Amino acid sequence: MSTENELLVTARYAGTPVVARVARERGDESSSSRAVTYGDVARAFARTLGLDPSTVKVHGVRECPRRVATADETTEVTMDADTKRSGRLQKTFLVTGTRVDARDALTRESGVDRRVIGFEDEERRERARRGALGDGRGRSTAGSGRGRFGAVETLPTAAGTTPSRERARELLMRLATDPGVVGVMDLHGWDVGKLCEMPPEGKVGVSAACVLGYNVNNGAEIHLRLRTDDMRGFRDYVTIRRTLLHELAHNVHSNHGKEFRELNSRLNVECRRFDWKSASDCKSTRRAMEAHEPRDDDGYVDPHDVMAVTKASSGRPLGAAGATATNARDLRDARLRRFDPTVAEAESAMHDEAERALRDAGVS
Repeated sequence: MSTENELLVTARYAGTPVVARVARERGDESSSSRAVTYGDVARAFARTLGLDPSTVKVHGVRECPRRVATADETTEVTMDADTKRSGRLQKTFLVTGTRVDARDALTRESGVDRRVIGFEDEERRERARRGALGDGRGRSTAGSGRGRFGAVETLPTAAGTTPSRERARELLMRLATDPGVVGVMDLHGWDVGKLCEMPPEGKVGVSAACVLGYNVNNGAEIHLRLRTDDMRGFRDYVTIRRTLLHELAHNVHSNHGKEFRELNSRLNVECRRFDWKSASDCKSTRRAMEAHEPRDDDGYVDPHDVMAVTKASSGRPLGAAGATATNARDLRDARLRRFDPTVAEAESAMHDEAERALRDAGVS
C-alpha cells in the first residue's frame, strides 16, 4: 500500500500491467518530500522489471518532448490533489526497454562473428560430409591425423582502408577452411601454427624482388600476400591458394629442387580432388588459366618466369606489335636463353625444323 513517502505508477510492459514504486523522500535526515521526476519513474520501472536503465522509455508523458521520458529526464511529475492524497498516478503509461539478462547475452555473443565459420564448426561439417560420402571422392585416403591452422593474423590497417582488416581475416579463414587445403593438410598430417597476411612489398611482375609468400620454420607460420599492389583489392583467390600450397610444400623441402617441384605439383592435384564441389564448376576457368601458365615437363609452374614475362610486357597495349608471347614454348625459350643461349638457339631451330616438316607434309 502507498505511503506519503512513495508514489505508485502504473504502466504496461509487453502487454502486462505492472506497478512501480517511486520514492518521494529525500533520503537524508530531512523527512520532507521532494519533487518526483519522470527520470525517477523510468528508473523505478527499470528496477521493477529488471531492465537496462539506459534503454528504458516511458511513453505517453504529456509534459515531455515527443511524450517520451528516459532515465535522465528531469521534467517533474505533475500531481493534483487526488494524486497527492492517494499516492497513485491516475494515468497508465507504456514502458519499453531491454532486459538486463538479454543485454548480457547479446554482449557475450557480440565477440563471435557468425558470418565466418570457425575451425571447429568447419571441422564438424567436414566430418559429417565425409561420413556421408563413405569412401567416395573427396575423402582423405591416407587416414592420417588432422592437419589444421592454429590461428590467423591480419595486417593492421588505417581506418577507412578497403578492403578492411575484417575482409582480410575472412579471406584467411576461407583459405584455412578451404576443402582442398584442408584435405591436403589432413592427407599429409600437416599442422601450421599461424596463417598470416604479409604486406604487398614490391610490384608483381615489375619489381626485381617480389615475394608472394613465405614459410617460417617448416610450418610454424605461413605468410601470404593477399592485397594487390595498390592496396585497393585482393589478389585472385585461386592464385593465393596456389601460393599457400607452394608454401605448404616447404614444410618438407626448403629449396626449389626437383623433389619440391614434384610435391608442389602433387599438392595442386590433390587440392583439386578434395575440392570436388567447385572443381566441376571451374573447369573452363582453370583451362583458360593453365593455357597461359609456363610449365616444366613435370608440370611445375615457375613463378619467376611468369613475373619475368609480365615485367617485359608491362605498359604495352593489348595486341601491340612486338608484344611478348605468353605461350608455354616462348616462355620456355626465354628461360633457356637466360641460362644457356646456345642450347636455347639449338632447341628453337629444332622446333622450327619440325614445324616446317609438318607443313610440308600437309599437317597444319
